Amino acid sequence: MAALQTVHRIELGDISIREVEARGSIHVDEHEHRSASLTIVRSGSITDRTGDAVETLQSGDVLFLPAGTMHENTIAEPGGHGVVIELAEGLVSLFLPHRRGSIRLRNDELRGTPLELMQQLSTNDAVAPLLIRALITEILAHTTRAAAGAPGEPPPAWLSRVTGAIDAGYAGTLTLADVASGAGVSCVRVRHALRTWYGRTFAELLRERRISAALALLEAGVPLRAIAIECGFYDQSHFTRAFEAVRGISPHKYRSRMR
Repeated sequence: MAALQTVHRIELGDISIREVEARGSIHVDEHEHRSASLTIVRSGSITDRTGDAVETLQSGDVLFLPAGTMHENTIAEPGGHGVVIELAEGLVSLFLPHRRGSIRLRNDELRGTPLELMQQLSTNDAVAPLLIRALITEILAHTTRAAAGAPGEPPPAWLSRVTGAIDAGYAGTLTLADVASGAGVSCVRVRHALRTWYGRTFAELLRERRISAALALLEAGVPLRAIAIECGFYDQSHFTRAFEAVRGISPHKYRSRMR
């Protein structure tokens, strides 16, 4: 099993940013952060468990955790890359003064802001710190809005079996009926639950999981044809179309920008 490594660190006064990566699967035992935190996924898939609540994050997704929240993480194969942003109490109190539970935001809800933030973290000029702070503030503002409209009850326990099945079987020919059967519920209940707690359809979640795995392989330099097969796509063309639909650029252009 791989180790979680810190590859970059930035301190901006009341904001502490740690860029981390895992080259392979890894499980981080239950722990807590003294400060409230934002976790942002750049590539790969990260599952966060807080008590009975389970969240699976794909590329560009964000998870907010209040200070002192006990949680554990699992990064699936082929590994992942992301950032953990710890926030001073004074900053958090401006947005979420009384929040106790976690909040998850999707990349499309944030209109690509998390991935733009990731780009700024690797930019070395005088303007980058200002843009980084502005982008984090924007994410916190969206988090405040999401908290106001969050479901009033936790997701059902069986929903974690659905997301777990997607995480384990994304490389194969997984269907909605497969995951519903494994969770012991109907397809209709799965559809409704995914819409309620994730804002996605089964097909969207499956595609995003495949793209998240593909991002980690792209960063590792794996050939596109091999990535397509490894991540459950029919062929390289199918992979390219799916990648462009999710990320707005081709896998080849994405890899070029990483260099």
